[in-house]
Amino acid sequence: MKMTRWIALIVVVVVIAGGIIWAVALRGRQHREGPQTAEVVRRTLSVGIEALGAVQPMVGAEVRVGAQVSGRVEELFANVGDVVEQGELIARLDDSELRARVERAQADLTAAEEKWREAQAAAAAAPEQTAAAVDEARSSLGVVRARLRQVEADARAEPARAESDVDQAQRTLDAGRARLQQAHARGKAAKPASDSQIAQAEAAVRSTQAKLARVERGARAEEIASAEAAVRQAESRLRETTQNLERALTLFKKDYVAAQEVDRRQTECDVAKGDLEAARQRLALLRTQSLPEDLQQARAELDQARSQLAEAESRAVEVELAERDVSAAAAEVARAEAGLRAARANTSRVPVSRQQVQAARAEVERAEATLRKARAQQVEVELKRRAAEAARAQVEQARAALREAEAKLGHTQIHAPISGVVGSVATQEGETVAAGLTAPTFITILDLNRIEVHAFVDETDIGRVKEGQKAIFFVDAYPDQEFTGEVTAIYPQAQMEQNVVEYDVVIAIDELRGLLKPDMTANATIMMEARENVLAVPNAAIRREGGRRVVHIEENGQFTPRPVETGLRDSSYTEILSGVQEGDTILVGELEGTDNGG
Repeated sequence: MKMTRWIALIVVVVVIAGGIIWAVALRGRQHREGPQTAEVVRRTLSVGIEALGAVQPMVGAEVRVGAQVSGRVEELFANVGDVVEQGELIARLDDSELRARVERAQADLTAAEEKWREAQAAAAAAPEQTAAAVDEARSSLGVVRARLRQVEADARAEPARAESDVDQAQRTLDAGRARLQQAHARGKAAKPASDSQIAQAEAAVRSTQAKLARVERGARAEEIASAEAAVRQAESRLRETTQNLERALTLFKKDYVAAQEVDRRQTECDVAKGDLEAARQRLALLRTQSLPEDLQQARAELDQARSQLAEAESRAVEVELAERDVSAAAAEVARAEAGLRAARANTSRVPVSRQQVQAARAEVERAEATLRKARAQQVEVELKRRAAEAARAQVEQARAALREAEAKLGHTQIHAPISGVVGSVATQEGETVAAGLTAPTFITILDLNRIEVHAFVDETDIGRVKEGQKAIFFVDAYPDQEFTGEVTAIYPQAQMEQNVVEYDVVIAIDELRGLLKPDMTANATIMMEARENVLAVPNAAIRREGGRRVVHIEENGQFTPRPVETGLRDSSYTEILSGVQEGDTILVGELEGTDNGG
């Protein structure tokens, strides 16, 4: 133990002795070499804030390109490092399904336009005509009601018109007979037309039912052959009924057959036409490929055909009204004949018969029926007009669907949104991508001409940083290259790391030189103040003596202290405002026999 202590003591003594010898040698060397001096020169002084940051792309200079639709990557035209131009095709997805959708949307549009044209043709009747018919029927109703009131007033009175009653009864009888003939004529004219409409509507229902059944189960070869045979049979039946109708018309003109035979032949011809049209539609439907949209359309057409059948059947009411008119007219004739007989039998003045009141009421009923019929026609015209508007809306909807399908087809061609360099590729040919709420990234494109420096400044210095201040920075990849820039933005939101608060300061780069890349570390200096061409001396030359700042100027081999006024100071030099001149030699080191506290 004692030996160890002696060895440690000897080592300490040797170290102290060596230090003394080295200090004496150093002072002797300094004495031999002389004091360290410098010359007063003019230079540029600047003061800045040091900050560490990184090179980053500007907003919009880094774009992640993705797909807006799902599909398989058919071709990929870009790789990492490739230079691409804005609008250049960089990838293409499989577009077979989307092309089929576009074709289907085009077909739907064509069908909707055809349906719209048919609805426009059906709604060709002007609303003004039906409105005029309603007004005329309303006016006629007012006239016969006024007549009824007059007849009722006459029935309550006691007029003495025996002879005139006979004449009036005769005229009433003649008018009743004329109305009866007119009612017979209207009944004959209305009944064939109503049967034809019902037959056509029923044929349309059968056709649409057949279309729906064919769409639901799909067409077979034997069904198509059967449908073609049905068309030929319907054509043959139409030719036969047409010949029969022409033959009946010829015989009717010669009074060989009655008008009912012509009406029956006409009905048979109309039914044959409806059957032929239904057979042709069924054949066309069987030849058409079935699609889900076809099923929906077939159901809609069946509903429409059923609605038209219901309308046609409702028109049969017109026939019934005509028959009622015939019955009413016959009753009126009978009443008129009875009135005539009573008038002739009773030549005395008698009150107006009750039959006349009933006849007037019958006229009122007929006028009311005519008004109801006119209003029904007006409603029918309005329904057709609304159907045309609905068909037009379907056309616009089909056009929108076509535009949407074309837009989705265009999304299979992926183009570069900006010009730049491909930074990464996240997919390859043959892969299938699924576009959801966010588009999957295919390629990342960087615009290396739009990069900037993000420097993080301490909270103690951020108050001195302003937009427009100049800055310099270095990157580790090129330590000998100095880059310049300018402060363009200061983020208001601070960032805290390890309890240190810093603010992001954006520096726009003056010249890229093709060297900088994103995420390079940057050592930046933000210039606070700079002065050019000022007198400056090294900081070590400034001393304090007697409460004043002085420098020691060499004069005749001696160093004389001289008071100076100082200005801006950086890490190495201090600006001298007064006290020295350019070219003066000043003391920087220490004179022998002086201390640092001078």
